[in-house]
Amino acid sequence: MRVPTLIAVSTVAWALVIVLHEVVGHVGSAVLLGIPVWAVSTVETWTEPTAGLIGRTFLAASTVLNFVTGGLALLALRSRRVKSAASRYFLWLFATISLMIGAANLIVGGDWRQILAGLEPRGLWRAGIAAVGMLMAVVGYVLPLRRWMPDLRENRRLQLKITAIPVAVWIVVQTLSMIPNPLGALPIVGSVYWNPGTNVNALLVLVQTASTSALWLALVNLVPRPRSAEPAESIRLTRSKTWLASGLIVFVIFVAALGPGFARPEYVSGPTTILSPEEGAAYAAEVDEIVENMLTGLSQNDFAMFGRDIGPRQLAGYEGTFPQFYDENIGVIGTFRSKTLDHVEDRRGMGAARVVIYHAVFENNPDVAISVYFVPSEGNHLIQGLGIHW
Repeated sequence: MRVPTLIAVSTVAWALVIVLHEVVGHVGSAVLLGIPVWAVSTVETWTEPTAGLIGRTFLAASTVLNFVTGGLALLALRSRRVKSAASRYFLWLFATISLMIGAANLIVGGDWRQILAGLEPRGLWRAGIAAVGMLMAVVGYVLPLRRWMPDLRENRRLQLKITAIPVAVWIVVQTLSMIPNPLGALPIVGSVYWNPGTNVNALLVLVQTASTSALWLALVNLVPRPRSAEPAESIRLTRSKTWLASGLIVFVIFVAALGPGFARPEYVSGPTTILSPEEGAAYAAEVDEIVENMLTGLSQNDFAMFGRDIGPRQLAGYEGTFPQFYDENIGVIGTFRSKTLDHVEDRRGMGAARVVIYHAVFENNPDVAISVYFVPSEGNHLIQGLGIHW
C-alpha cells in the first residue's frame, strides 16, 4: 500500500466534497435563486440574508448535493468498468465523506439550524430532521463499506492504514485551509455580523469534522461488519504519478486559494477611520435611542421592536433566523442591562458603513462588545448589521 498515493487520493476526495458543498451547492444555488453572494471559503458561503422558501432552498442545496453525489459515487463503485484500485479507493472515500457530511449537517445542525428557524413546532421539526440524519448516517456508513471494504480481520494493520491516514489527511488539509479563513479576517460590511448563519466559528467546524471522522474511524476498525466480498489484494494501491500530481495541485488550490476565500470587492470595506471622541459622541447621541430600542427588543425576544430601524432589505433576511440568534446570544448572556460608548469608526469602500462600538453589560455577562452598523445617509439612521462578541 503506497502511502503517498493514499494521501493524494484522500486529499482530492476531501477537497472535492467540500468544493461541491460550498461552491456548487451554496454558491451555485444562490446564483440560480438570485441571491447575491458575498464570499466563499472552505468553511462557509457568505450571502445576503434571505428568508422564506428561497432562503431555505439555498441552505438545503448543499446537503442534498452531498447525498446525490455520494450516491452517484456508490453507483460508480459498483461498475466493473472502474478497475483501478486508486480510482475505486477514491470513489469509496468520496462517497463516505459526502454521506457523512450530509448526515452530520442534519444531526448537528449546521445549515439546517437556519432552515428550521421559525418553523413550529420547533422541537418536532428538529427531532424529525435529526432522525433523518441518523438514518442517513447508518446508510452512509453501511453502503460504502459493503461496496468496497474487504474483510481485513487478518490484516488489521492494512485496515488501520487505509482508514486512519485519510482521517488524518482530512483534518490536516481542512485545518490548513482554515488558517487564513475570510470569515474571521475579511472586513466584510453588512448583516453578516448578526446573522448566525454566516458568523461561523472555524474552530467549532474543525472540532465537528475531527469528532465525526474519529467516530467513523473507530467504528470501522472495531466493528467487523459490513464488508464486501472482494479479496484484500483488490485494494492495494500502487504508485501513481497522476494521483500524486493531482493531489498536490488540489492541495495547493484548496489551501492557498479557496482557504483565504474569494470575496466580491464591492462587499469588502476599505480603510477604517476612527472618529474623534467628540465626533463619535455626537453621532452616538443621534443613534442612541435607535440602538437602545434594538437591544431592548432583542432582549425581550420582540422581533417587531428589534427590527423597527433595520433597513427593509436586511430585515427580510433576518426574520427567519431571529429565534436562533436570540437563543444563541440572549439565551446565554441574559437580558440587556446597559451600554457604554467605546468609539465610532467609518469603514470605507463600496460597502461603506459607520460602526458604533459599545461595551455592554448583560445579565449573565458584564463584558460584551456590541457593534452596530449604520447605512451612511443624511438624517436617516438605518441599521445595516449587528455584532455581539462575548
